[in-house]
Amino acid sequence: LKKIHDDTEGDSIKAGEIVDAFKHRGYGPLLLAASLLCVLPTGAIPGVPTITAFLIILIAGQMVVGRKTPWLPDFLCEREIKMDKFESARQKVEPYTKKIDKVLKPRFEILTEGIGVRIVAALCVVLACFMPPLEVVPFAAIIPALAIVILSVGLSAKDGVVMVVGCGLAVFGIGAALHFLMNG
Repeated sequence: LKKIHDDTEGDSIKAGEIVDAFKHRGYGPLLLAASLLCVLPTGAIPGVPTITAFLIILIAGQMVVGRKTPWLPDFLCEREIKMDKFESARQKVEPYTKKIDKVLKPRFEILTEGIGVRIVAALCVVLACFMPPLEVVPFAAIIPALAIVILSVGLSAKDGVVMVVGCGLAVFGIGAALHFLMNG
């Protein structure tokens, strides 16, 4: 994020430029941003889990088919973010990202590339499909969204250990979702 800020001239930056700066590693942060919408209190707002699910399917679906870099619709890419707001947000998250970077590191990288990424992406699509029907149960959509958060952190950091934890949570999330939908 610091490099993006340092390399940007002018008083605003387009969302598409941020995604381009991440290149092939852009999928993890995009999935993280989308899934956090559902995990945070905003996920209790009616319609948010469904919108979040659509975004996750759009992003993860591209990974499943093997697209190297993320594509976003023009209306999202053209959204401008004021540099002062971008810098303010970057400074707020920086202490957290430094702490997280001490824990996360590339491990079991075989899980974070090639077919491993496609399997995780397919798992994210399956999890996202459960989110709209779970919207009727207050906060239930958080379960699959949280699994996607963990998986996206693992993808971003190329940390296979975190991805294994995310897969375990995903299996639990799918089981819990099925339980809610069949019994609730």
